[in-house]
Amino acid sequence: MPTVFPVSLDTVESVENTVREYPTKPAYLDSLLDPIQALEIKIGIDSSSDPDSLDYKVSHIEAVKSTPLQGMYKVTNLYVDPATGKLVVEYDDTPQP
Repeated sequence: MPTVFPVSLDTVESVENTVREYPTKPAYLDSLLDPIQALEIKIGIDSSSDPDSLDYKVSHIEAVKSTPLQGMYKVTNLYVDPATGKLVVEYDDTPQP
C-alpha cells in the first residue's frame, strides 16, 4: 500500500498470510504497524492542528524579536517559563561599570 503521509495519516490494516507461496511473518509485520503509526501521529501531517504534533509545534514557533542591550547589565534571574516554554531573562536595567 502506498503511503499518503505527510498529507494525511496512513490507514494501516493487519497483514494476513493467505498465499502459501510467499510466506510472511504476520505477527512481525503487525508489530511494526503500531510504532510506525505512532511516529506519524507524533510528527503530524502537514499543517497539523494537533498541538502535540511536531509539525504544529514547529509551525507555531514565534520569531524572537529583541533589541540587544547596550552596555553591561546584571542578570538577576534566568528561567524557562513553564506555561510558554520560553526562556525568560530578568536583569537590573541600571548599566554596570
